[in-house]
Amino acid sequence: MSFQHSDRWKMLIGGKWVEAENGEVFEDISSIDGRPLWTVPKGTRGDAKRAIEAATEAKKVLADMTPMERARFLYKAADEIEARTDELAEIVTKEMGKPITQAKHDLGRTVAICRSFAEESRRILGEVLPSENKGVWSLVIRIPRGVVAAIAPWNYPYLLSVNKVAAAIITGNTVVLKPSSDTPITGIKFGEIFTESGLPAGAINVVTGPGPVVGDELVRNPGTNVISHTGECATGKEIVEKTGRLFKKICLELGGKAPFMVLKDGDVDQAVRSALWATFAGVGQACIAVDRILLAEEVADEFIQKFVEAASTLVIGNPLQPETQIGPLVNKRQRDHVERLVEDALDKGAQLKLGGNRVTENVPQGGFYYQPTILTDATQEMRIMQDEIFGPAVAIVVCKDVDEMVDIANNVKYGLGSSVWTKDLNVALDVAKRLEFGAVRINESPFYDEPHGPHGGIKESGMGREGGRYSIEDYMDYKWITIHTIPRKYPFDPGH
Repeated sequence: MSFQHSDRWKMLIGGKWVEAENGEVFEDISSIDGRPLWTVPKGTRGDAKRAIEAATEAKKVLADMTPMERARFLYKAADEIEARTDELAEIVTKEMGKPITQAKHDLGRTVAICRSFAEESRRILGEVLPSENKGVWSLVIRIPRGVVAAIAPWNYPYLLSVNKVAAAIITGNTVVLKPSSDTPITGIKFGEIFTESGLPAGAINVVTGPGPVVGDELVRNPGTNVISHTGECATGKEIVEKTGRLFKKICLELGGKAPFMVLKDGDVDQAVRSALWATFAGVGQACIAVDRILLAEEVADEFIQKFVEAASTLVIGNPLQPETQIGPLVNKRQRDHVERLVEDALDKGAQLKLGGNRVTENVPQGGFYYQPTILTDATQEMRIMQDEIFGPAVAIVVCKDVDEMVDIANNVKYGLGSSVWTKDLNVALDVAKRLEFGAVRINESPFYDEPHGPHGGIKESGMGREGGRYSIEDYMDYKWITIHTIPRKYPFDPGH
């Protein structure tokens, strides 16, 4: 089956490309210039139900395949994504404004994740337990949970979709993917690529449309067994509330508020390079982007000077141009959010070292461009120190000692990624133990990740983990089988 580039796209349900049941569509708006790109089906609850039914029908076919057979689909999909990197990168850049070179980098990571999950096919392991009784073989096997509702975000639409889709397929689960309405074509392209890999009809379905309709149906419908969502903390809480009585497996990767801690003996030059990438890549629209930089007094002046100088050289412009490093924010709502955080910080005494304004020159008109922004003298009562920024801005705090750094780092509701810079490994490990985050990077930014690692957080950053065997834990259940070769004597047994 093939599906060509079109001005009017369709959804994938049960192996067929279809319109919404009521024929309604919505416009896919480009972040580059605010203009409509394409029309996309505005899926309904009925469409979501049909997709769940198709996935339910296909789940036995997929579950009956061996993991190695399912791995072939992932290898083929990875090869196709790799071959079509230019096409796929252009789509995501047009949709949400990520600079084209960074979009291609993300697709390279997407390919690596897909292949990593294929390799897990030989590591879906059961156990043979010792029995306290003679003649008993005690086996524990892994079984698919059923239908996975994969609700993907707009900021890394390919990478964070493949974490869900590939994990589901390798474990024998079928999928209904709901892409963000800011990046719907990335989800449709995923459906195309994975279907063309040879997956049986209904093994992957893609339903586009509003979260309160399509997403809500996927969450509430008893036909879905796993809900995997990456997105806002408020949405994650709603999912938990809606599924409380439904006994579904919930995997949530929510917000972050990553601290970047440079101790007195940290390598300032390398830390500046790392912070620049981790703060401004993807225009800062990442859950593990650096939001707060915490500096020891001994290195603060040098770091701030070099960091401001480096950030001032970043190229802002049309994200389709390869030289662009800072493109637009995804939409007006996101730009307004960043502006409010910066204004609140300035009103409460923060010092503006760089940026702080919209960009209107040398960029396409109608887009949502904002300068790389650096604030110092930040304090805990400022919203920018508590709320997720999701934009090209960062707050800096100078700390008197390591204890103050750790206290400030932990004083947020999130606990996803963090970073510590020091040459003293003993100090680094001590700080890592004290930090309340799902990941701690020592002499690297929070932006570091690997396909097989357990990506996820604690506190209000979510539950469950994505990556390698850690995803398999969430996407599979256990079944205990015992084989009895010697008749058992029972406490109440009239036959003996």
